[in-house]
Amino acid sequence: MENSEEKVVAQQKQKRLITIVFVVLINAMPDDYLIYKSKGEAPVENQQAAAPAPVNNIAELENLVAKDPSHTNLINLSKAYINNSNPGRSIDHLKRAIELKPTSAVAYNNLGVAYIMLEQYQNGIDACTKALELDPNFQLAKNNLKWGNDEKAKTIKKIDEKFAIATDKKDVKYYQELGLNYFRIGDYTKSIEIWNKELELDVKNI
Repeated sequence: MENSEEKVVAQQKQKRLITIVFVVLINAMPDDYLIYKSKGEAPVENQQAAAPAPVNNIAELENLVAKDPSHTNLINLSKAYINNSNPGRSIDHLKRAIELKPTSAVAYNNLGVAYIMLEQYQNGIDACTKALELDPNFQLAKNNLKWGNDEKAKTIKKIDEKFAIATDKKDVKYYQELGLNYFRIGDYTKSIEIWNKELELDVKNI
């Protein structure tokens, strides 16, 4: 009996020790890490792609692509641009990767991410949708598609709010922003129409 009781006491002590260590580790984590995890932001990294290259190694990756513009090298370089908040430079590389491998869900997903970061939401939605057509179980593409649709919905709401503004307050800035919002949701005909109205108010608007 005494041995059994001693084992129970020892197990309880062990559990308390594990709990204390866990709490200490959690408290030691950087706040940014915990905030990032809790926010549920759409991921830029693509776990199905080749291992991500260091974000500070873009020059080396560019040289590698110049020597060997393979699908994998193009994906890695485009991801490095995205991770360095320069998604515009990734677009052409991702399109080249798609030319080499038209069935690459990874390339389409990353292209979607780049477009959404550039606030070209409809283009991003289209690319993520294509990624899911190629791989219906691609969870990151599902996450990014939701991200794009959420941003598009926010932009449509902004457009609706713009129409509530009084006519006498519809100045150059009003038409400039309204045109941009139509551009973001992929309605280019409407954005051109809006910007022409802007030019009617300011013919020398650069």
